[in-house]
Amino acid sequence: MKKIITTTIIFLSLTVSSISAQNQILKSLQNMDFPAISKLLSPEVQVKIDKNKKITGPTSGLNAIQNKLEAFRPIKMESKHKGSSETEGNDYLIAEFYNAANDRMRVFVHLENGSDGRRICDIKLRSL
Repeated sequence: MKKIITTTIIFLSLTVSSISAQNQILKSLQNMDFPAISKLLSPEVQVKIDKNKKITGPTSGLNAIQNKLEAFRPIKMESKHKGSSETEGNDYLIAEFYNAANDRMRVFVHLENGSDGRRICDIKLRSL
């Protein structure tokens, strides 16, 4: 019985920790915290803006994210979905950001485990 309780507590604490990290990623994007976002980008990150502009790499990717977010100016966020892919430890997040004009932007974030922790390997920002 003690093993079941201990296992349950460990599982719940890992789940809460993962959800907290996912929320922090979305908050960093909403708050346009570019130093924090930069630290989260994988060296091989792929950024896609509005379905047609694809950027690879952390420096040019961060510039594209910064340009899109600064033009949009998000003030509110709704988390739409958080989940896991078939590969263990790889998660994805989907959120909608709103600006002062109540325009919407859909944000897709794919995370993967790296040697130095969770990193954004793919991110898509799309105006709706």
